[in-house]
This record gives sequence, C-alpha cells and structure tokens, in this order.
Amino acid sequence: MYNHSATVTIKNPGFCTGHISRDITVDKRRMALLGAAAAGMLVVLILLSAMLSPKITFAKNDSAGPVYESVCIETGDTVWDIASRYVSSGTEIRSLVREIEQLNHISSDFIYEGQYLIVPVSSGS
Repeated sequence: MYNHSATVTIKNPGFCTGHISRDITVDKRRMALLGAAAAGMLVVLILLSAMLSPKITFAKNDSAGPVYESVCIETGDTVWDIASRYVSSGTEIRSLVREIEQLNHISSDFIYEGQYLIVPVSSGS
C-alpha cells in the first residue's frame, strides 16, 4: 500500500500580474499609435482636398455680371411669349429663346404652369 502524501507548491497560481500589466501597456501604446496615425491621415486628406479643390473667384464690385429674373409660367405661356417680354432692342428674339432654353436645360415644348424659368434681363454692364 502506497501512502503518497506530498505537498505540491504551484509557482504560477492562475495569473501572472507582471505579464498582464505589460500586455495592457503594449495595447495602450498600440491604440495611441493608431489614433495618431488616424489623425495624421485626416490632416493629409484635408490638405489634399484643399489643394485639389477648384478655386473660387469673386467678381469685382465694379464689373457686374448678367442679371437674371425668375419667372413663373402661367397657363398658356410659351418660351417665346416670355422671351418677347424680356427681349431688349437690338436682340433677336430667337437668340433669347435659345438662351432661356439653355439656362433652364429645357426644350420649348416642355414647360408647364407653375414652373419657374431663369430669364436674362440685362448684361449688367
């Protein structure tokens, strides 16, 4: 008959706090580096978009551009009728009709009551 009664000592009881704290420190560093990298990428994207975006220019106060008016279409109106109301002397009505169609991306056949059209009323000079 064997009687084994021995005392066993466990050197690593479940958790080793030294490795855990080191792992957490490494994770915190990784997160900080990822955050810094993300912030850097955001700055680069903002700078690139600013450099590649179209430039906005403003007209000088003394050089006014063309003046337009918004006109509501009433029952029975045609582009020709509207152009005849706004045509200036020396301008052919057909050219004004074409300009109204181009400005509004329409064809004369496709206007309806309640629609608004942009009509050039002067060259602004």
